[in-house]
Amino acid sequence: VYENHHALQYAGKSLKADREFMLAAVKQNGWALQFASEELQQDEELKKIQEG
Repeated sequence: VYENHHALQYAGKSLKADREFMLAAVKQNGWALQFASEELQQDEELKKIQEG
């Protein structure tokens, strides 16, 4: 994820909906949020991390 956030497009739905997994991914690369579940894309903490 650090080098290529597009790798997340191949992750299963359960990983994309896993808040802890996506939190770690977004901390490594903010662009990872685009591959999170719709619910997590609205998560305020994740959005703040993405924005830096």
